[in-house]
This record gives sequence, structure tokens and C-alpha cells, in this order.
Amino acid sequence: KYGRAAEVASAGLVQFPDDPDLLFRMAASLEREKKIPESIAAFEKLIEIRPDHGAALNYLGYMFADRNENLERALQLVTKAVALEPSNAAYLDSLGWIYFRLGRLDEAEQNLLTAKRLSPDDATIEEHLGDLEEKRGDLAKARERWTRALALEPEDGGEAIRAKLERTAAAAKVP
Repeated sequence: KYGRAAEVASAGLVQFPDDPDLLFRMAASLEREKKIPESIAAFEKLIEIRPDHGAALNYLGYMFADRNENLERALQLVTKAVALEPSNAAYLDSLGWIYFRLGRLDEAEQNLLTAKRLSPDDATIEEHLGDLEEKRGDLAKARERWTRALALEPEDGGEAIRAKLERTAAAAKVP
């Protein structure tokens, strides 16, 4: 019920217009509702009010990276989040994903492997490592990572991972 959550947060912002928790909840809920411009605007307002809000910096940066847009801005945002919390696996995963999108594969690998060490059973990190292996040409290893990511029960149900496995089945000579 992300739409309702966004409405409640928006109503709360009438009384408390600069409340960082309400802004974050509204922005995240809007993103889940696929209201991307509104979500970006809410995150930008939050970051303007609280430039050290690591979760907002990471969320917006990851949103950009996942959409493969504004990658330099995404890199700035997430680099700052990682500087605030250098042991946060989610932030390191985001940074790795941005480097992946930028084609900086060695830096992507470094951050993704550090994220995996900190959070070894995270499906998203495992999927990103699979994507990296595919990009480097090791389809067998990519498929291993994606299969493991599926077993870790991804938040979205694994539809995208299943599509990757299906897309690569013929090349991997899988029945």
C-alpha cells in the first residue's frame, strides 16, 4: 500500500514540512508507486535539508543507477553515503552497481565483494555479482550467482533473475 503510505506522509508534511522521516517515507513510497519524478523531488528536498542523510543519499543514487541515468550524480550521492557509513553493505552494493553501470568493472567488483562479505546472504548483491560475471564473459559463474540469488528469495520475487537465467540458458547449453 505504497500509495496510501505516500498520502499519509504527505499529509504529515503539511504540519511538519521539513521532517526528514516523513520526507524519506514519502519519497520511498512514491518510488515504489513508480512516481519517479515526484520521488526524486522529495529525495532532493530531503538531501537539501539533511545533506548527511545516508539512507536518502543511497536510495536516490541507487534509483538513478538502477534506471541507468544521472550516473555521475548517483556516484556523488552514494560515495557520500559510503563515507558516512563505510560498513553499510547496501551502500557498498549501490556504489558497486553504479561503477558497473559506468563500465568501471574492477571498482564494481571491489565494492560488490566487500558488500557480500558484510552481507553474505543478500539476493541483490548476489544478482549484481552475477551481472558483473556476465559482463566479464563468465556465463557459468554468472548463472551460479543468479541461481544463488534466487535461492535467497529476492524482495521482488526474482522475476528479473529468472529472465536472466532463461535468456542465457541456450548459451550455457542448459536443458
